[in-house]
Amino acid sequence: MVEMLDAGNKIAERSTKELIGAIERGNSIQEHQRERIYHANEIYAELERLDLPETLLDQAYKFFVGNRQQTSMMFGLPEGARLRFVMSLSNKPSFWMNDD
Repeated sequence: MVEMLDAGNKIAERSTKELIGAIERGNSIQEHQRERIYHANEIYAELERLDLPETLLDQAYKFFVGNRQQTSMMFGLPEGARLRFVMSLSNKPSFWMNDD
C-alpha cells in the first residue's frame, strides 16, 4: 500500500513538474511575440541622439509617433544604421504628410 502511494506521489510530482515547464515555455513564447510599443519620449530621445537637424528632428518625431511599424523597424536596426534609415525615409513624400 505504501509503495502504491509512493508511486502515485512520484507520478503526480512528475506531472506537476511537466505542467510547470509547459506553462513557463508558453509564457516565454508569449513574451517574445508581444510587439514592443515605443513611447514618444523614447522616440524623441533616439532621434535627438542621432543629431538630426532641428526641422528634420521635429518631422521625424511626428512621423515615428504616428507610424508604429516604421518605428519598430528603426529601433530594430543596429545603432549605426538608424540615421541612414531616417534619412532615407525623409526622401519620401509620406514622411512629410503629417506636416502641420
